[in-house]
Amino acid sequence: MVDDDGRVDIFPVNHAVDHADVHDSLVLRTADGAELRASTSGRDIAYEVDGVTGSRSWPRTAWSVVLRGRAETITDLAGLSALRPVAVAPW
Repeated sequence: MVDDDGRVDIFPVNHAVDHADVHDSLVLRTADGAELRASTSGRDIAYEVDGVTGSRSWPRTAWSVVLRGRAETITDLAGLSALRPVAVAPW
């Protein structure tokens, strides 16, 4: 993401996919008052997640997903309640 001063920054976040809508949504979880939330709400962002499936032995499959879209902060009780089943677990 790019902040108001034009600097690029990266944040570790927890994520999950919400399949409840016609279009799937990526749900990111941050701490209350987090800099990420304040700097991305209402902005276009890019998000990448990579992973490896399989055990330590072969065959393994590596994958990468890149998403682009508009970030939205959800703070109201109804919105947060709707996201409860998504289960974005903290580290």
